Amino acid sequence: MELIQEKDEGGRSFLFCVNGKRLFIRGANWVPLNCVYGEIRDEEYDYYIGRIVDSNISMLRIWGGGIYESEHFLDACDEKGIMIFQDMMLACGIFPQDAGFLQEVFEETGVIVRKNINRKMKKGLHKFKKVCYDNPRWETSIAIWACSSVGRAYGSHP
Repeated sequence: MELIQEKDEGGRSFLFCVNGKRLFIRGANWVPLNCVYGEIRDEEYDYYIGRIVDSNISMLRIWGGGIYESEHFLDACDEKGIMIFQDMMLACGIFPQDAGFLQEVFEETGVIVRKNINRKMKKGLHKFKKVCYDNPRWETSIAIWACSSVGRAYGSHP
């Protein structure tokens, strides 16, 4: 998946392209279903993923101030063809910048990415099957890994 950002009349584009084909993406933000994370049930995920499909939403941005969602959630997104824009869990805060903390962030990010990088989508139900499965590298609902929310807190990004 490629993100295309070109200058246009509104500033710059924000388009996704797979195998040279531009995709229309209708997206939404996702926050945890319950502030008591351990009380989130699989049935709740199934219900809301169903509503997402009914709304023709094709990508969810997992907010970086919440949680890394469950295997059940990711499986449901895989089955329904919902792509994930995954923030690292570093939003909405000012975090230490010392070497020890940065090492912990590096290690956590490595664990999360390695855990999820090889998730296989269930090809039969994916909305973008023709576009995405011509590319053997497209194997997961997690389309984007985003880490930029921390830097903004420190002014390191424009």
